[in-house]
Amino acid sequence: MHGDARPARRGSRRLSSGLLAVVLLVAGLSAASSLPASADTGGSPPPEAFILVDAGTGAVITARHMHEALPPASTAKIMTALVAVERLPLDATIPVSANAANREAMKIGMQTGTRWPFSQAMATLMMISANDSAYALAEAVGGSIKGFAAEANATARRYGMRDSTFGDPAGLSDTTSYEGGPRVSAYDLAIATRNALTVPAIAKWAATRTYDFTDSSGNAHSLTNHDKFLPGNAYGYEGANGFKTGFTDVAGHALVATAERNGRQCIAVILGSSDSGYTWAASLLDKCWQKPARPRRKASIAS
Repeated sequence: MHGDARPARRGSRRLSSGLLAVVLLVAGLSAASSLPASADTGGSPPPEAFILVDAGTGAVITARHMHEALPPASTAKIMTALVAVERLPLDATIPVSANAANREAMKIGMQTGTRWPFSQAMATLMMISANDSAYALAEAVGGSIKGFAAEANATARRYGMRDSTFGDPAGLSDTTSYEGGPRVSAYDLAIATRNALTVPAIAKWAATRTYDFTDSSGNAHSLTNHDKFLPGNAYGYEGANGFKTGFTDVAGHALVATAERNGRQCIAVILGSSDSGYTWAASLLDKCWQKPARPRRKASIAS
């Protein structure tokens, strides 16, 4: 993963208003490849691709098919969130078009012609994977989904992503999706997540279990984070602090799970899983705490 990627001018204006830099060093990773013991994963078959990354150093601890571009389902929303935070002020209100409001479920129920505070749109995007929020944010960024796709792919190249094509901001891959949906590698999702972890406007909601609010139409909402990996949830993992779940019929299950222990932050990305991916995420993250942190490197990772 390449370092010293610089934000575009438009993004820089937003970042100068108090945000942490979205485009942090995503340092060179040196790759290893091994599978956790099947006993650690309940005997479930390995996902099509995964990667385990030390977020502090950028080192890849283990990986499988990490450069294979696959349908990411709603984990693509991490990139949608990053592009939105770069290009929109935190006090923005997000207009809702009919195109956004008419997205298929999961959605929060945005109504055409309303405007939503940025924070509420981001909360519903990250906590319950609202497709209407994803489309509304994307259209606010790019003026259209086509415009958003251009912005997202330009941002991906600037971050050092090498495998992926972004487009549908919700990660949809059915007949309603934009150009058939995105294709993203586990490697590139790790880059996106490593950056998103540094941005409170994103990371806060990925780690929030519940949130109650009233929208601009006066409707009350009570959100419960879909991420069952958070402590206290069904698959709660010690130190877990996000990040994004996903499922479509085409993609299968996808999961990006992050956790921090003793000041060390690690990222597990799972694509194309036959089940929820939580046992695999736990098994992968367990390997992180067993390995000493590697020093930061400047070179890009080996394939």
